[in-house]
Amino acid sequence: NLQSSARRGTRSKEQRAGTSRAGEGGGNSAASRPRERVVQGVKHTALRGGGNYLVKAPPAPAQEIRCVVLESSVLNASGTMASFFRMGRQPDAFHLKFGYQGYTSSKNEAAPRLEAATLGIDWESSEDPEDVLDRLWEGQQALPFDKEGQVVVVTLTVDDAANAAIGGESGDGRGGSASTSTSTVPGHAPAHPGGGATHERTPSGSVLGSMFARGSSSNLTSFLSGGIGGSERAAYRLGPVSLALEVTDVTPKPRKLELRRVNNSGTDTMPSQLYDVMRQAKLEFIQELVLKEGTTRLLADLLPRWIALRRLDLAGSGLVAVPEEIDQLPQIEALILDNNKLAALPSLVKLRNLRELRADTNQIWSLRTDLRECTELRIISLEGNRLTKPVLDMRALAKVHTLQLFGNPIEYLPEMHHAFNLRSLSLANVRVTSDATFDAVEVSTGDGSGLISSAFGGGGARQGSKAYAPFFSLIFRHSSCQHLLIATAIARIAAEDKANCDAIASTEGAVQQLLSMVLSNDVLVVREASKTLAALAADPILAQKLVDAQALQRIQSLLGDSESAVQICGLQILSNLAFSSDYIARKLFSETLLDSLINLVREGKCRQVQIMGLEAMGNLSFEPTNRRTVARYARSLLAGYALSGSAGQSLSSVLSPKASRVGNAAFGAAAGQGVNSGSDVERSERFGSGIEGGPA
Repeated sequence: NLQSSARRGTRSKEQRAGTSRAGEGGGNSAASRPRERVVQGVKHTALRGGGNYLVKAPPAPAQEIRCVVLESSVLNASGTMASFFRMGRQPDAFHLKFGYQGYTSSKNEAAPRLEAATLGIDWESSEDPEDVLDRLWEGQQALPFDKEGQVVVVTLTVDDAANAAIGGESGDGRGGSASTSTSTVPGHAPAHPGGGATHERTPSGSVLGSMFARGSSSNLTSFLSGGIGGSERAAYRLGPVSLALEVTDVTPKPRKLELRRVNNSGTDTMPSQLYDVMRQAKLEFIQELVLKEGTTRLLADLLPRWIALRRLDLAGSGLVAVPEEIDQLPQIEALILDNNKLAALPSLVKLRNLRELRADTNQIWSLRTDLRECTELRIISLEGNRLTKPVLDMRALAKVHTLQLFGNPIEYLPEMHHAFNLRSLSLANVRVTSDATFDAVEVSTGDGSGLISSAFGGGGARQGSKAYAPFFSLIFRHSSCQHLLIATAIARIAAEDKANCDAIASTEGAVQQLLSMVLSNDVLVVREASKTLAALAADPILAQKLVDAQALQRIQSLLGDSESAVQICGLQILSNLAFSSDYIARKLFSETLLDSLINLVREGKCRQVQIMGLEAMGNLSFEPTNRRTVARYARSLLAGYALSGSAGQSLSSVLSPKASRVGNAAFGAAAGQGVNSGSDVERSERFGSGIEGGPA
C-alpha cells in the first residue's frame, strides 16, 4: 500500500520544484508553515496553500520511509484511513438505501405479518469502509422486525403457458390472458396485474385437498412437523395453478437497493470502499435495483449476485446505450430506462419474462421489430421520444394493457384491433384510461412537447376544442380508431362540448371513419361510434355533413341488423338527424325508411327499439310533407300504441302515473311532436307548449 501510494504521489521534476519553492516561500508564515508528523515510521510534510495540498519533500535519512501523498489515503496508528488529500477536489459522496422486508408478530396475532422498512446511509469515498459497515449493521439491528424464528411461506402461481391452453378451449375467443402471479406473503396472492384479464377457474379444493389429506405422507402436518422427506420445500400442482410451501428464517432480507453518487472526482471508477460494503450486503435477496448516474457499472461488476433481481431501474443514469449485461438477467420482469440519452433500444428477446418496459424522455426514433418476441409485456411506456411510426405487433403483444406514447410526433398508429387488454393509452397530447369494463373512461389533455407542436403545426398551449386537434388528426388517419378504448374516448370528448363535435367534423377523414366504425363486428365499438355520430347530428350544419357522407346508408344497415343493440344505435342517429332541421328530415325520409321503422315498432325484440322507432317517426313528422305520409301509412299504428301503450296493456294502465314509455312515444309521434334528447326549451320554443311525452 505504501509503495502504491508513493507511486501515485510521484510527480515531475518541475512539479516537485514548484512545490519546493512554494514551501520555501511560505516558510515565514504561520499559515503556510509545513506540518510534519511520523506515522508508523512514515514521515509526512504537508503544506496547504492556494486551495491545494502542497507537499515539501526534503532529503530523507536512510532509516526513514518517506512518501509524498497527493491522492491517496494516509494510515493512522491503528492502520485505518485517517485523511484524504486531493488536488482541490472533494471526495465522492454516496447515498445507499436498502428496502427491507421482515416479519413482525405480537401476542394478539396468530401469525406474523410481513412488513417493509427502509434503511439509508450516506458516506464519502474518503471514509473508512469499516465505519460504513458498522453504521449499516447498527441500522439493521434497529429495524422493527423479528430477528429469530421461522415461518412457512405459501407461494401461489398461475402458469401462463398452461392457462393459455385452457383459455383457448373455454370459448373466450381471446385465449388465455392470465399472468403468472407469485406471492411470498403468507396466505396472500396478489391481484392479476393485467387489468381486466382473467384465467380459467381451477378447483382449488383439489390442490388444497392434497395438502390436508389425512394419512398422506406429504400433507401439511407432515411438512410442518419437520419437512417432507427432510426437505424444507413442498409443491402441489393442478393444471395452471401450483402452490408451494417453504420454511424460511424470519431474518429481515433486503429486497430493494438504491445507489446514488455525487461525482466530485470526475472519474467513472467506483471506489474500493463501495465494493467492501457490497460484499457484506445480502445482494442475493435483492429484487429491485435502482442505479443512478455514475453507478451503473455496479450491475456488471456484481452480476453473479443479482440472482433474485426482478426490477431493474436505470432511470436518470446518463445512459447512451443499455448495458449488455441485461441479457444475462432473463428473470427481469421490469426494465426502467427513463430520462437517459438513448437513441434506440437493444434487442430484448432474451428477457422472456419482461412485463414492463419504460423508456420515457429519451431520443428513441424507432423500435426493433423483435420486440414482438417479448410476449409477456403488459406495460410499454415510450413517452417523450422521437417516434414517428412505432412498429408494434399488437397481435403478438396482446397482453399489453398500458401503451404510453404521449409526446411523440407520431404519424401513424400501429394496428390496434388485437389489443384486447388495452385499458390505458396516451397519444399525441391526450391520455385515456378505463376500467376493465369500459364503464368509467377518463380523458385528459396536456400541452405535449415541442415535437408535437411542430408535427401538427403551431405551438404553445392549446385551449378548448383545439386541445384535441393533434389527437383527432392522428387517430382518424387509420382504422386504429376502431379500438374500443379509442372509440369510447371519442364519444366522451364529443359529449363534453359542442365545440369538440365541430373539431371532430373538421378533421380530415373523421366522418368517414366514424361511419365505418358503425359497421364493426364489435357491438361496443358500434355503440360508441353511434354516440359520437348522434352528438354530431344534433347540430344542423354537422348533420348536413353526415347526410352528404351517405350516413343514411349506414343507418339503414344498422336498422336491418338482427341485434337489438345495433338497431338502437341506428335509431339514435336517425332520430337526431331528423330533429336537426326540416331540410334534413325531408332528405332522409322515404317510404322505404318508413316501412323499416314500422316493422321495428311492430316486431321489435325489445321495448327500447319500439320507443326509439316511434321517436324517430315523430321527429321525421315535424316536416309537413313527411307528416302527411306518416299519417297515411302509420296513423292506425300510432293510435293503437298511443291508446294501448303496448300490445298487451289496457287503457287504464296507460292513463295511470306509470304510463308506458311506448305509449308516450306514440302520443308524441301521432301529435307530430317528437321526443328527442334535445332540451325541453328547444322543443317548446319551436313547437309551442305541450306535455312532454304526451299529446300537445
